[in-house]
Amino acid sequence: MKIIIDRLECDLPNQPNSDMLITMKNVLMSLKTQSNIALEFESDQYKNLVILSVIVSYISKLKQIQELVMSHINIYQRVCLTILDRDDIYFVQSSVYYQHIFDIEKFVIIEKFLELKQVTIIITTKLTQSVKQLSQDIKKLGVKNIPTISLISRQNLCFQTLKTNLLDVEDSLDIYCSYLVKNQLCQYKSDKHILLQKDNYSRQCKSQIQDIDELVQFTREKQICPYYFNQSYLEQADIIFCTYKYFFDERIPNIAKQKQIVLIINEQNDFIQTCCDQYNFQLNIKDIQKLIIAIKQILKNEYLPIVQLFQNIIKVQSKFVDIFQQSIVDAKLFFEHINYPVDQKIIQSFKNDKNFYLNNNFYKVLVISQFPKDEQVYFKILNQSGQLIITLVDSKHVMKPFVGKYASIILLSASLQKQQFLEYNFSTTFSSLIYVKVKSKNINIVEKVNDYLLDGSFQYSSTPCYLKHIQLVVQYFILKQQSKGFVIFVPSYKFLSNITSFIEKLQKFYTFNLIIDSAVSKFDELVQQFQYSSSQQQTILLTVFSGKFQQGVFLDFSFVQLILLVSIPFLPIHEFQIQEKMKYYGDSGTYWYHWQAFSKLQQIFFRASDQVSIFLVDQRYQQMKTLLKTRYIHVVTSSIVFQNTDQQIQQTTCQSINLINTKQMMIQKIQLKKRLELMAEQAVIFNDMWQHWVISNDEAYIKTIWKTSQHQFTPQQQKMIKLLFDSKLM
Repeated sequence: MKIIIDRLECDLPNQPNSDMLITMKNVLMSLKTQSNIALEFESDQYKNLVILSVIVSYISKLKQIQELVMSHINIYQRVCLTILDRDDIYFVQSSVYYQHIFDIEKFVIIEKFLELKQVTIIITTKLTQSVKQLSQDIKKLGVKNIPTISLISRQNLCFQTLKTNLLDVEDSLDIYCSYLVKNQLCQYKSDKHILLQKDNYSRQCKSQIQDIDELVQFTREKQICPYYFNQSYLEQADIIFCTYKYFFDERIPNIAKQKQIVLIINEQNDFIQTCCDQYNFQLNIKDIQKLIIAIKQILKNEYLPIVQLFQNIIKVQSKFVDIFQQSIVDAKLFFEHINYPVDQKIIQSFKNDKNFYLNNNFYKVLVISQFPKDEQVYFKILNQSGQLIITLVDSKHVMKPFVGKYASIILLSASLQKQQFLEYNFSTTFSSLIYVKVKSKNINIVEKVNDYLLDGSFQYSSTPCYLKHIQLVVQYFILKQQSKGFVIFVPSYKFLSNITSFIEKLQKFYTFNLIIDSAVSKFDELVQQFQYSSSQQQTILLTVFSGKFQQGVFLDFSFVQLILLVSIPFLPIHEFQIQEKMKYYGDSGTYWYHWQAFSKLQQIFFRASDQVSIFLVDQRYQQMKTLLKTRYIHVVTSSIVFQNTDQQIQQTTCQSINLINTKQMMIQKIQLKKRLELMAEQAVIFNDMWQHWVISNDEAYIKTIWKTSQHQFTPQQQKMIKLLFDSKLM
């Protein structure tokens, strides 16, 4: 059945309904105006065909126009303006996109068409399965000579056979493939695909390959890698299907420089969140200067305050670094340093927006929200060892910030709200501690507060002493009846069995329900059981980080008011696949390793409706210390024990974490750990070296001082200092 939409003829198997006709018009308008569009269509196969039919028809008609233009270019050059006097030639002075000209009887010569770049259409969706389905759907339309590429991971294409010890690991094939290619051990990845790319036969075959099965079949016959063969034709593709993560591949921006790209996004909210999670990046001063130029080119005058903000950041870089080395970063103080106005309107806009969650100190999140609601541009600032990390996105210009890097959107520092709750630090401390974050003015944990230095050492998280702290905290909140719903997240099912016996003892003295998650628990049933039970009386749910309950924690669980987190779910560092992946990421390998653990905590830790969260870290992870750089090492200087007058509970432990500047942290490390017993003049030399290292990162300067002063240190001290500087752990 042929359907005509704005003079564009589309072939469809059935008559579309009114909603689909509207969708077709929206897609066509997006193609004509070369603007991005967000749709939801992966669950409806017929809707897929409708949208793809519009895209294919548009590209086909565009190719016809291009052929006509190129075939008559000589005529156009000769007759120029006199062409208007001829009956058999029509001359249009504006673009084909805006004139909606698709009815070509003889031929049309378009002046501005010659200035336009070739158009590539990217359809991006969340799941790999959706990419496969789209590639099969476009094949059903029976269209040839429209190069189509489906970007999927090595795991779905690679011919290699995995080693047995990697079979149960997520992304293991990607890791193994990267390892083989990097070391030139893969028999499929060679110069063959480069030679085939120049071969006319392979080019013709590639133009006819539309789904993944055809790609695998062709490359298997040629004994070449389907993944890299597919990548080699990326720039020639008219249609690209990919998941969100491929949209951040640097090759896509390279295509954008050569062609006009129209982006069709499925599930827009997920796309923005993926930007946030996967495309954070570090900027130096030169990057910020480039970003300023990009913003001026891309955005309207309303966004010029962002330009001024970045310019001020460059001016006060040293102050900026000092600010972010504090444990509690006051966003108002930050804005004062960069001379950017902060008023109550910004604060109120944050409070009223329920779609955004409180920030944490692992991410320092700030916002500029003085723009029209329909064109909001937010930016996110993160600090890692004094580095400035900024992410940008514009809801209406998602593709445009290719000129300057971009990513995603969150909001404001919680310290602007001036609420009376304990601030927290979302980072590894490598000490035995229990840390309580209170998020409401109405909760008074204690009557008296005494300073106390925590010097206990819990070698294993299952020790009675460690579990006793958890029991005391739970006991306290049961006693105070602050919450009807408790959720306790633990790192493993083994730990779950250990803590269960301690929590069960409390049932002898207090009335509450205890629900224990298991590896075979069904998520929906667990939620219903917990919701019903907590509506009747106090209920505690014990579950693990990797459980289903974590994945659904952002649901509207108004009955959950207390969450306890036990330890940090690090990946096993000794496993081969983890080590290889860290090597593959190079300098970012350590950041990737820690982000895997922190991202799990992030889902749970910052729910706006939670009143209290408990964060426990035990000394099991002391061995991870050798992997960390300065930005992850923080000194625990004090601990607070809350003394309560209630006789039924003796104490509740709370850890106060203070981040200090790097020089003070090193001095305190020397004092507390007694790792270097330096004399006064030795400490001066050492501190001078360390201070210069932090400020300038000048290795040559450090080596010069060390060469002239190392004789003042004992051999053991020399060894320790050299180890510290080499590992950059100080």
